[in-house]
Amino acid sequence: AGYDVLVIQGKSENPVYIYIEDDEVKIRDARGVWGMDSYQAVDEIRKEIGDPRASVATIGQAGEKLVKIACIVVDKHSFAGRCGLGAVMGSKNLKAVVVKGSKKVPVSNLSQLKSYNGRYFNLIIFYIDINRIF
Repeated sequence: AGYDVLVIQGKSENPVYIYIEDDEVKIRDARGVWGMDSYQAVDEIRKEIGDPRASVATIGQAGEKLVKIACIVVDKHSFAGRCGLGAVMGSKNLKAVVVKGSKKVPVSNLSQLKSYNGRYFNLIIFYIDINRIF
């Protein structure tokens, strides 16, 4: 959608989600999905906006209840599970951040990106091999 950073300040009076579609940012009512688990919320929000491919980063009931280890679930298969970021979203009454973009993402330094990719791929493979030993 063309954004590098999203800064969220303050707290909503009611549950909301942030909807970003290219150059447009909206705050939408999330009372209908508040109380749902992360997987249900992703499905319901995608249905509401009419796009099954929109990216949805959401919290579940642990985040809503401000559990200090609550995570953020992204598209049902990726997790931001460190530092209780789900509780931070819950403290703001923020159920989800939804992004639907059509812009291309420019890469400023392709050779450096490829170098990082190779380095981190090798680290991941190394740790997978180490874990197999134990």
